[in-house]
Amino acid sequence: MSIRAFLALALGLVSCGSEAASDSTPNPSTSTVFVVADSDSIPAKTMRGHVHLIGEAPTIAPLELGASEGCGILRASAPSERLLVKDARIANVLLRVKSGPAAADAPVPTEPAVLDQKGCVFEPHVVVVQAGQPLSLRNSDPLVHNVNVRSRRNESSNRSVAPGAMGQQLVFERAENSIPVRCDTHPWMQAIVHVVDTPQHALSGEDGTFELTGLVPGVYDIELIHEWLGRFSFYVTVGDEHGVEARLGLRVPTP
Repeated sequence: MSIRAFLALALGLVSCGSEAASDSTPNPSTSTVFVVADSDSIPAKTMRGHVHLIGEAPTIAPLELGASEGCGILRASAPSERLLVKDARIANVLLRVKSGPAAADAPVPTEPAVLDQKGCVFEPHVVVVQAGQPLSLRNSDPLVHNVNVRSRRNESSNRSVAPGAMGQQLVFERAENSIPVRCDTHPWMQAIVHVVDTPQHALSGEDGTFELTGLVPGVYDIELIHEWLGRFSFYVTVGDEHGVEARLGLRVPTP
């Protein structure tokens, strides 16, 4: 661990306050541990790491699909995706550069991100798109679904998606965190869409790992967002010779 990383840990390089992902007031019952260090094994201009759960993972009841509108024919239940933890690592945590050195100009992706409806749940549960990037709505089920996008900063949308439909698209013009999406026909079907204004973003995978690339040397304010665990930020200094390793820990908020 470098001197910079040691000092960061000793001085408490932790959350600059926590708040729910819906921009609510800070929640002091949620704690974080952020450990950041230079690493010879990580390429320059890159931050790699993982997000882990502090403490025990709570038991979350599965989604009971029942026989509502034909979903029971597909399957009786589905696991809740409110908090996905595997080997103490957390999936679906958004990391994005909130502020820092200007990144090199990069075109907005033209390849659509995909939000499917499969087995009477949204797949994936969390989607990240850049402002201006298409989001393709699909329905892989033999049932009619509905996609109700309840945006605050972009135009909302509420539409039916026929079985086998693949062609409908949405485009969000402004950055917006944690846009709730649901199927009004099957109300347990819920998803989250994050719209970011930077190519410097990542979503932690099933194993909790992430990678941010294209970080020119300088000091960055990195924001983390999880739909249940909350919203946090921390600072990291990126040098010009080594990459950065980040070990980030979040705790389930107490009632």
